[in-house]
Amino acid sequence: MKLFILSILLSSSLHCVSQERAIKEAFKINNTISLGKTKADVVSQLGLPTRTSNYYNEMQDVHEELLHYGGSTLFIREDYLVSFQIKDSSLDLYYINTQISIGEKASIIESLFPTSYNQRDQSDYNAIHIKLTSAYGGTLQKPVDEYINVLFNPKSKLIKQVVHGIY
Repeated sequence: MKLFILSILLSSSLHCVSQERAIKEAFKINNTISLGKTKADVVSQLGLPTRTSNYYNEMQDVHEELLHYGGSTLFIREDYLVSFQIKDSSLDLYYINTQISIGEKASIIESLFPTSYNQRDQSDYNAIHIKLTSAYGGTLQKPVDEYINVLFNPKSKLIKQVVHGIY
């Protein structure tokens, strides 16, 4: 019986180790703005958006304001930055001080998140999935599991999109 319990504990601890997570607050857009900042902070740091629009988020049943910077989009809910889609060179994402840019080799993720990189989706979707956790233990909306997907071209292996999402 003791051996059985020990094997369960060991397999559970190994499973926990394999679940690579990244600290949400360590990701910054243009190395200045993180999720949870106010719209005023975003505009102060990034300048006025190219355009704005409104969006109804059916999953959350809320309206969001979209700030468009070139082909990239920042999602503002209740005056706070809650998500993003980076699709061109108008914005870059940084993890700590490492720049993740559209058009860069996807292997940049390997040095930052080796487990996520090695478990990347290599089907037609071609994505590296990075689970997020908060250093502060909370978010604007309580029940969320958050992630960042880095989508890349299957032939060139160049990053074509970086998207923040919520399950």
